Amino acid sequence: MKRASRYKTLRAYVDAQPRRKTQNEIAEDLGLTPNMLSLYVTGARIPSREVALRLAREHGFDLESLLDPEAKAS
Repeated sequence: MKRASRYKTLRAYVDAQPRRKTQNEIAEDLGLTPNMLSLYVTGARIPSREVALRLAREHGFDLESLLDPEAKAS
Protein backbone atom coordinates (compact mmCIF):
# COMPACT_ATOMS: atom_id res chain seq x y z
CA MET A 1 0.00 0.00 0.00
CA LYS A 2 1.40 3.38 -0.98
CA ARG A 3 1.33 6.16 1.58
CA ALA A 4 0.07 9.55 0.51
CA SER A 5 2.97 11.35 2.18
CA ARG A 6 6.42 11.39 0.67
CA TYR A 7 9.46 11.88 2.83
CA LYS A 8 12.69 13.17 1.38
CA THR A 9 14.78 11.65 4.17
CA LEU A 10 14.49 9.18 7.01
CA ARG A 11 15.26 12.06 9.38
CA ALA A 12 12.18 13.93 8.10
CA TYR A 13 10.09 10.80 8.62
CA VAL A 14 11.34 10.23 12.16
CA ASP A 15 10.86 13.91 13.01
CA ALA A 16 7.28 13.82 11.64
CA GLN A 17 6.20 10.93 13.87
CA PRO A 18 4.13 11.64 16.96
CA ARG A 19 6.34 12.15 20.01
CA ARG A 20 4.60 9.25 21.74
CA LYS A 21 6.25 6.85 19.26
CA THR A 22 9.60 5.48 20.28
CA GLN A 23 12.47 4.95 17.87
CA ASN A 24 11.94 1.22 18.40
CA GLU A 25 8.33 1.55 17.23
CA ILE A 26 9.32 3.66 14.22
CA ALA A 27 11.98 1.10 13.27
CA GLU A 28 9.44 -1.71 13.60
CA ASP A 29 7.00 0.20 11.35
CA LEU A 30 9.76 0.38 8.73
CA GLY A 31 10.90 -3.22 9.16
CA LEU A 32 14.31 -2.17 10.49
CA THR A 33 16.15 -2.77 13.73
CA PRO A 34 16.40 0.33 15.93
CA ASN A 35 20.18 0.28 15.51
CA MET A 36 19.97 0.24 11.70
CA LEU A 37 17.39 3.03 11.68
CA SER A 38 19.73 5.14 13.81
CA LEU A 39 22.68 4.45 11.52
CA TYR A 40 20.65 5.32 8.40
CA VAL A 41 19.20 8.50 9.95
CA THR A 42 22.60 9.79 11.02
CA GLY A 43 24.18 8.89 7.69
CA ALA A 44 26.67 6.55 9.34
CA ARG A 45 25.44 3.76 7.04
CA ILE A 46 23.77 3.75 3.65
CA PRO A 47 21.02 1.15 3.15
CA SER A 48 21.65 -1.62 0.66
CA ARG A 49 19.99 -1.20 -2.72
CA GLU A 50 17.35 -3.77 -1.75
CA VAL A 51 16.50 -2.05 1.54
CA ALA A 52 16.46 1.40 -0.11
CA LEU A 53 14.12 0.15 -2.85
CA ARG A 54 11.78 -1.39 -0.27
CA LEU A 55 11.71 1.80 1.81
CA ALA A 56 11.10 3.90 -1.30
CA ARG A 57 8.31 1.66 -2.59
CA GLU A 58 6.56 0.80 0.66
CA HIS A 59 7.04 3.99 2.65
CA GLY A 60 7.40 6.76 0.08
CA PHE A 61 10.97 7.80 0.74
CA ASP A 62 13.01 9.53 -1.92
CA LEU A 63 15.35 6.86 -3.30
CA GLU A 64 18.17 9.34 -4.01
CA SER A 65 18.16 10.59 -0.41
CA LEU A 66 18.38 7.01 0.88
CA LEU A 67 21.35 6.13 -1.30
CA ASP A 68 23.10 9.50 -1.07
CA PRO A 69 23.13 10.88 2.48
CA GLU A 70 24.65 14.11 1.16
CA ALA A 71 21.52 14.80 -0.94
CA LYS A 72 19.82 17.99 0.22
CA ALA A 73 16.32 17.67 1.67
CA SER A 74 13.86 19.93 -0.09
